[in-house]
Amino acid sequence: MGSQVKNISMSKSRNFQIIILGIIVIIFSGFLAYSMSNQGLIKDWENKVYPGVDVKDVELGGKSKEEASQILNDNFKTKLGEKKLNINVGKKTFSYTYKDLTANYNIDKAVEEALSYGKDKWFFQKGSIIRNNKNYEIDLDLTYDENKTQQIIEEVKKKVNVSPKNARISVNGDKIEVVPDSNGYELNTDGIEEKFKNAINNDIHGETNISLDMKEKKADITKEQLSKISGKMSTFSTNYAVGDRGSNLEIAASLVNGTILMPGQTFSYSDISQKGRGKYSFAGGYVNGKVEQVEAGGICQVCTTLYRAIMRSNIRSVERHNHMMLVGYSEPGLDATVSWGSLDYKFKNTYDFPIYIEGIGGGGTITFNIYGNPNALGGKTYELKSENLGTDAEGNIRAKSYQVTYQNGKEINRELISTDSYKQHS
Repeated sequence: MGSQVKNISMSKSRNFQIIILGIIVIIFSGFLAYSMSNQGLIKDWENKVYPGVDVKDVELGGKSKEEASQILNDNFKTKLGEKKLNINVGKKTFSYTYKDLTANYNIDKAVEEALSYGKDKWFFQKGSIIRNNKNYEIDLDLTYDENKTQQIIEEVKKKVNVSPKNARISVNGDKIEVVPDSNGYELNTDGIEEKFKNAINNDIHGETNISLDMKEKKADITKEQLSKISGKMSTFSTNYAVGDRGSNLEIAASLVNGTILMPGQTFSYSDISQKGRGKYSFAGGYVNGKVEQVEAGGICQVCTTLYRAIMRSNIRSVERHNHMMLVGYSEPGLDATVSWGSLDYKFKNTYDFPIYIEGIGGGGTITFNIYGNPNALGGKTYELKSENLGTDAEGNIRAKSYQVTYQNGKEINRELISTDSYKQHS
């Protein structure tokens, strides 16, 4: 009986082991089958984008690198270029497109990210991602040329900027009229680059709007300032012969005409006279002690005439040079010359009011009238006087010039201005 029970127990144990072994075989076979199936599935998707991968709601699952790239280009490249960029300045709107910014999506980067998604996971995770088709969203990075935004800003500035207008002087005989100034407006560029960066986005839908404002710009010369010019302070004239040289004098005088010199400003005859380059004729001028045909020959006479008028207004020179040799239109010591690039005649307005220079050329006479506040002269008049010192040991002619002050027709002061030397004509 005991032997029988023992045999039954052993039999049951053997059966249980067989069942367990069978289960293990079934599980292993299933696992093996699943692994083989998973391996095949992963291999099929090896060079494809896994399911559920979207780029801006565009499904790329199952697509190769080339297919994904083509889809994204078809869906986004053209549309991005057509997206509007509106720049609002007050009531005006200036429209551009993202194409004007050379804007592009970084499609290559998005495709690489789509292809690599899930590929770094372990064996069974890859299969799970492929089977479960879970959504994975990839964004598109936007690039654009910042130099293009600068070009757009400059274009808008040209369209909206209004330059202020300086007040002007109009002289008709003894009548002085001040034409009022007007303020201008210019685009406020404070932080403008940051505004562009914040506004430009990678959303393909809608339009981009950037609002900019204007700021007021005042005129440099105002009616209030020019209203201090109340009359003529001085005048001086010289005569010339008509012809090419005379034409040069008239051109130079016209360039000086209308000059307004504010308090503290310095006038350069060289700078002003060079604005006529290309218009002057060739005429006689001093070159290394000889008279030769030179561009703008003769315009030193305009320089001398202006110098004499300015000195009569009791304004001193910042820079002044005499000629190498004597000239027929001036006494020694009372002339002023210019040589572009080396010699200049400059003076600074030392008054607390603007001065206006009227230059008139024609009919063989050059005249400069200096306008300002005559009361600043205190009832005095001023005249440059020459003292001929004769010749020195080298045969050069020497002279002194003085600023002589008169009051009620009587000389009350004599100030040495310069001592000059001139070579003899050969």
